[in-house]
Amino acid sequence: MKFAKSKLWGIFIVLIASIVIFLKFTQIPAHFAFDEVEFARLALSLKDSPYSVYSTLATGHSTLYFYVILASFYLFKVSSFALRLPSAIFGVLSALVFYKLMVGLFINKKIELKFKKAMLTVPLAFLLTLILVSSRWFFSFARFAFEPTFLLFLELSSLYFVFKFVSSEKWRHLGISAIFAGLAYHSYTPGRIFFIIPMLTVILLTKNKFKNISSYLIILFMVMLPLIVYLWQHQDIRIREQMYISNTELTIEDKIAFFEANTLNNIKMLYVPGQGDGNGRHNYPLKPAINPILFALFVLGSAVALSKPRNKTHAIFWIYLGISFAPTLLTYPWENPNMLRTYTMIPGLVYFIGVGLSRSIEVINARFNKPLWRSIVVAGLLLIVCASSLYELRTYFYYQARDVIPHAFDEELNLKNLH
Repeated sequence: MKFAKSKLWGIFIVLIASIVIFLKFTQIPAHFAFDEVEFARLALSLKDSPYSVYSTLATGHSTLYFYVILASFYLFKVSSFALRLPSAIFGVLSALVFYKLMVGLFINKKIELKFKKAMLTVPLAFLLTLILVSSRWFFSFARFAFEPTFLLFLELSSLYFVFKFVSSEKWRHLGISAIFAGLAYHSYTPGRIFFIIPMLTVILLTKNKFKNISSYLIILFMVMLPLIVYLWQHQDIRIREQMYISNTELTIEDKIAFFEANTLNNIKMLYVPGQGDGNGRHNYPLKPAINPILFALFVLGSAVALSKPRNKTHAIFWIYLGISFAPTLLTYPWENPNMLRTYTMIPGLVYFIGVGLSRSIEVINARFNKPLWRSIVVAGLLLIVCASSLYELRTYFYYQARDVIPHAFDEELNLKNLH
């Protein structure tokens, strides 16, 4: 019965994510960003050629995601729909995997509303996934042809299976986690260091550490090897052009100043009005990445987590946040703040929002003995979260779609002319 209910909530998540991501899918954005056209060219260049792990086109990319775009072109012909479909599908799948991950991490955590004989029970995991799905930071990137939703799906899948391994001790779960972490290495550049997180999870949460880590690393290395060999023989064009650490003309003092500026700017991006990402493809220019309601819950969850320093799961998600935040700190300051390169911070942020919500519900249950008053207060909390979701959706589908997107996506090229 519990499995059936969990499965039903999962179906709701897929439906909600599909509606948010595919609503007016071909109209918002109606045209392309320049990078999308370059990505289409890259994907088409792989056609009728031997498999290659890296392409120098579009400032240099590993090719795994672009083979997926090419497959979409084969199935649906060369079109804007086919170009953007993989990103959208991986957005929906990311929401589902995130829900499954949260079910395991917040097991038995639920929200109960009871009015007389009527009772509604909502898993906390569902509410957290609803927060994820309705976040502009999450769904806006799923609506055009960039790669972050693909990377997020790979990372969440690896996390889901490594936590499954911790609870089940079944070797296939560890192997699948390693495969997804290895595929993340073949994805968008920030995924190159993600493999640390499942490895850390195994170290912190399992007993037979040496055997487990050895098995994980062997499978991981086998999946990563083709791109490792290529990068050993060729310099990564994207890292050379985007990251100041490889610039020999800069002094150590310059690089330290860049690092400090990037750190401050990307922290401000999260919550300071007027300090958000100014790129209209990424954001409603200068809006904070997290709205005030969610930021307050994140601060509360962070405080609760910091008060429990021995909780290893909290530690894993702190490090996951740090690793997701780190790559953009090494790019030039004029590239920051950047919601694209910090995209995989979203699961960690929502996790700590979940810690805050969980603690809030515990306090409400302890303070209010009468079910009616308890339900009223919990309902108020739910309304606040729903208001947050509506705020995000309205910002994107009304203001951003009207004022920003037509200027940010201004390429009107017919993709069929590319081949």
